[in-house]
Amino acid sequence: MDYRDKPPNSRQLEVLCWIAGKCPEGVMQGHAHKSSAVALQSRQLVTISRRGGVWAARMTEAGRIYLKTGHYPPRRSLATAKVPGTSKKEAAKRAQTGGPAARPPAEQLVAQVVEGGGSLKMPGCGAGTPSISKTGLTL
Repeated sequence: MDYRDKPPNSRQLEVLCWIAGKCPEGVMQGHAHKSSAVALQSRQLVTISRRGGVWAARMTEAGRIYLKTGHYPPRRSLATAKVPGTSKKEAAKRAQTGGPAARPPAEQLVAQVVEGGGSLKMPGCGAGTPSISKTGLTL
């Protein structure tokens, strides 16, 4: 289940507004708001840090958009997402080193899906060959 399938509850929205207001002192009592903030972080609406034992929360761009519109920002599609290792600078670096820079397997897979026009057939399975597309895995 994607975090966007369920909107924040009323308590989480209260905490989101509090974080948007730069976490003013004396508004939240106890520590229950921290649990709501963790849920908001899992929805990518805020970030939480605990540096030096000090708890802090900040809005993300998605959180600002959610507060303004009441909706999550649109998802980036695979077709328009930047694939790591494809910039001119990275291509020049690969050319200087004599080959492709090692990419993590997940980045290689995304690049193959993008290069394949949004889908990738998995070899070796004959009829009913699994494929990966922008919409998911088909078995």
